[in-house]
Amino acid sequence: QRDIGIVGSSGLPPGYAAGMVESWKIGGVPAMREAFLRSSLAIIPDAHRMLLTEPTLEPLRKFAGEVEFDCVANMPLYYRDRPNGSVSFYYRRAPPVDAEEQENLRAPPR
Repeated sequence: QRDIGIVGSSGLPPGYAAGMVESWKIGGVPAMREAFLRSSLAIIPDAHRMLLTEPTLEPLRKFAGEVEFDCVANMPLYYRDRPNGSVSFYYRRAPPVDAEEQENLRAPPR
């Protein structure tokens, strides 16, 4: 098991990052956890509903009324062609991420 460290949380409520760390300790969102551990893209199209229902997100539930996202894309980060973490993009409630944007997210940054 790898620990999670959060470098920044721009646009998220105070305390949200600490809640993410707590969530990770109790299992985190399985799809995002697997994406992080396997260095692959994960798109969670119903993230706000998941925030309300996923047991491992209980430490974040108190923020449900404050956050405006409905879709989360978790993308691996590479350093010298090796996976070294991930970045999460939080999309406001809007149309889902389209196929072109998914392809852009899949292209590893260099």
